[in-house]
Amino acid sequence: MAEGFTLMRQKSVRDSKDSKKLQELQKDSTKAPKGSIQDSKFVLELVSDPSSITDTTILLNIEHLDRVLSELEHFADAEWEHFGLKCGLHYNTLKRIESDTGSTKKRFRECVACWLRREDDVDKKGKPTLQRLADIVEVTGDKAAAEKIRIKFREGNHEAIQIFNTHHPLLSQSLSDPVSVAIMLQREGVITGQVLDSVESASPSVPNQREILLAAIRKAIQSNYSSLQTFASVLCKSNGNVELGTFIQRDYNKHISSNEVVNITIEEEVEIPVLKSKSREFSSIRASLGRMLYKVDKAILKKSPSIDDIKLLIKSYNLDLKPKLENCLDLSDVLDVVKGECSLTDISLLEAIVEKFEVTEAERYIEQYKTTLEEFCHSMSVELCLKEKFDAVNTSPSLKCESATYVFDWRPDEKKLKDITDILSKTSGKFVKIKYIDTGYSIVVTCSFFRSVMKRLIIKLSENLALLKESGLMKLTVGYRTIWIKDEIQEIKEPLETKTKSELPQATKVASVGEKIELKVLFIGDLGVGKTSIVQLLKNKKVIWFPQTTIALDIVSIDAETPDTIVELHLYDTAGLERHRALTRQFYRNADIAIFVFSIDDGDSFRHIEQVWRQEVLNHNEKDNVKMILIGNKDDCNEERVNPKSTSEEYAEKNDMKFIEMSAIIRYDHKKVNSVLEEAAAEIVRQRGNTNIGEEDEKIDQHKPEPAPVQPAPIHPAPVKPAPVKPAPVQPAPVRLAPVPAAPQQERGGWCC
Repeated sequence: MAEGFTLMRQKSVRDSKDSKKLQELQKDSTKAPKGSIQDSKFVLELVSDPSSITDTTILLNIEHLDRVLSELEHFADAEWEHFGLKCGLHYNTLKRIESDTGSTKKRFRECVACWLRREDDVDKKGKPTLQRLADIVEVTGDKAAAEKIRIKFREGNHEAIQIFNTHHPLLSQSLSDPVSVAIMLQREGVITGQVLDSVESASPSVPNQREILLAAIRKAIQSNYSSLQTFASVLCKSNGNVELGTFIQRDYNKHISSNEVVNITIEEEVEIPVLKSKSREFSSIRASLGRMLYKVDKAILKKSPSIDDIKLLIKSYNLDLKPKLENCLDLSDVLDVVKGECSLTDISLLEAIVEKFEVTEAERYIEQYKTTLEEFCHSMSVELCLKEKFDAVNTSPSLKCESATYVFDWRPDEKKLKDITDILSKTSGKFVKIKYIDTGYSIVVTCSFFRSVMKRLIIKLSENLALLKESGLMKLTVGYRTIWIKDEIQEIKEPLETKTKSELPQATKVASVGEKIELKVLFIGDLGVGKTSIVQLLKNKKVIWFPQTTIALDIVSIDAETPDTIVELHLYDTAGLERHRALTRQFYRNADIAIFVFSIDDGDSFRHIEQVWRQEVLNHNEKDNVKMILIGNKDDCNEERVNPKSTSEEYAEKNDMKFIEMSAIIRYDHKKVNSVLEEAAAEIVRQRGNTNIGEEDEKIDQHKPEPAPVQPAPIHPAPVKPAPVKPAPVQPAPVRLAPVPAAPQQERGGWCC
């Protein structure tokens, strides 16, 4: 018991150390210059008018369901149908809710969920925001509930702004790499793209970048105080800003966080806080987790392993935790980081530490909890897990960039938690952990993952996509990307050959048979830069999420229109592996267009364009006028960019290349590639046309045949019957046809061109 109190006192001392450290950092900050973000003209003036503070453009979504329902705690559930109509839901939708759900409370919850998913005419009536919510409640006749929503929202903003102002002096002097922070905030929806552009354009003045960014963040917090929590989470993911983010997150949790905690008793008088749950069953498993963490924490402190050794093990487990570990002063701080990465269904990091450092006492506690968890998962209905947080301790919500969402076509009352853990284990391995389970007409499982494993997670999911589909998967999202959607409407493509003659270019109408030109196009670059994805995007006009790795060569043919004719492009998707390079060299010959692909988040892939791939084309292609195109792929990963766009543009201009940046996972980016391809093809057609016309004209003039003379037959006097007149055959004058451009000479070996 004495040791338990010692642990609690240590925690109190750490809080005190944090406060002192923050005061020292603020004291050391230099005074901001006049006109900076700290100048009085930027200081927030609290507005008393509720409409001005709640008039927010920040949209709510299904992830905010729990919060919205808490705001509507005093709203009459019986008014759910009236509420739905005012939201913009259709009558048929409300009838479906009525038939699918039993109690009035569940119908109201489902009605709110449909509103947050923006179904039917919700957007026409008014997109989901807290201001719109208050307006709907007021229109339905509950003015008191509407005013409570506005007051609570205004108070939340007031608290958040106060926290932001407290930390503002330190932020304005110490915020590292404002551009990277701004990029993440823009992707998370806190600031706009216009603000991001302003921050970038303020370079190289870091103080100016900070000023612009912090002003935008303050404005976002005024509109939606939860933006402060997102800002803190982003800082905690950014090297050099972890300490700033930790302080802000601590104050947010203390003054604003809606996560309620309860205390459970351990070892007679020792109490530990755990997150409050909505059901008795969930409260029981959470208490078991809390007891286990407390006992294991105590056992590890007693064993007292080297703090450096533990940090090294954690970094090998996940390098993303390195920034947090740098701010850990003692073993207790390190264990706090570990507990923050645990959840009800995932304690793998804690297990690894206990096993590595042979904390025998802790092994017993972990095994006991795993047995309890196994029984819980087998017996616990998914319906009782809805809206529950799976985190072990009070942590901030995961950012979108590190969240994966699985939507299954399941009924929550027909499935157990074990069904979810099993399918995630089989298809995602240990890359994800459950954060939240929600429901509408299906089950929505939100998981978190470390950003450093995103590529491995997507590969793992690609290998198991069939199993996910068999298990009722309706939608899969990883980070900002929608990976797969069931029954996606395919874009209707109209083949060029089905067009009427009136729709074809005029030059095509008068061209003779065999006029279609064939061009050889090479896609070249390192393995994994997205060559196959771009080729499939051109072919299908839709995103192919999991293309197979190209072995040696793959060929796809598409048609392209130029002002003069229709061109058939043979796209050669070459392998990027060194061991396949010898197999593909023969296909460099007679190429008309070479497309070099690199990834903007991979510096080597760009350097290899000049060092390897361009030289391969120049050395093995017999043509001197090969058109070259440079493509920087994956511009959806701008926050991970290592290849500056200006450098790529300069290189392309220097080597007479056309240059674009694109993303093979953005459906309409195929238009960017089509545009440069058609432009290059048109230039080739014009060059060939001019050459061929001159050669054909000269050849026809030199070999123009003369007609043979006609010899009349002799005429005999009557009564002699005249012999029939048989004129000599006349050789007709040549008909000058429209010049036919010569088709490129292709190798016709065993490979199909």
